[in-house]
Amino acid sequence: MALQLYVSHSLNDLADHFCAELKNQPKTVFKPVFVITQTEGMNTWLKYKVADRLGIAANYRYLKSQDIINQVYFMLGGKSTDTLSAENLSWIVFKLLGEVEFKHKFPSVSGYYTMDAPDREVKRMALAEKTADLFDQYQIYRAEMIEEWNANPEGDATDDWQQWLWKKSKLLLGDKLPDKTDISEFIIAQLQDPVQQQKLQARMPVIYLFGLSITT
Repeated sequence: MALQLYVSHSLNDLADHFCAELKNQPKTVFKPVFVITQTEGMNTWLKYKVADRLGIAANYRYLKSQDIINQVYFMLGGKSTDTLSAENLSWIVFKLLGEVEFKHKFPSVSGYYTMDAPDREVKRMALAEKTADLFDQYQIYRAEMIEEWNANPEGDATDDWQQWLWKKSKLLLGDKLPDKTDISEFIIAQLQDPVQQQKLQARMPVIYLFGLSITT
């Protein structure tokens, strides 16, 4: 396994080098090439650049960082067909925010959307989406906290409304939608097995990461 790093202040120069690298790599049309970028906009821009430089670009899979992690999870035998995301979590949080138990336990929070106003359901949905987005970020930047919450799944004893919502959501989901910490633990455990390492390398021999670095 090797890491090759190419840097430039020009995205066009990087794209030219990337296309030259693709052209020189032996490739079968039946094996996908995985390209990781930071945003959908970068994906679209790079697709056009590759098609323009190479004339045709078939079976290139442009993914964001979380997408490739999910791909590795599935390739290593992850049982779930989907993973926990902000999108599917927001509806579960929306449901929990409407439960009497939550309203009684956390009146200072529920008061935001339970007031007698025509937009209370809109406010509940907005709070659910914001909370789900926070949970999505916590799984990346505060993974230790999420692991601690997961270790004690009973949510009734906590006075933290976010922790209560997370634990109740996990209880409702069971093993259907693993979160990012579950996925990372699974991948690390599977890659201790040399057979799994060879299996992954055979299906994903090369991964290209293309994008802008952030410096301060």
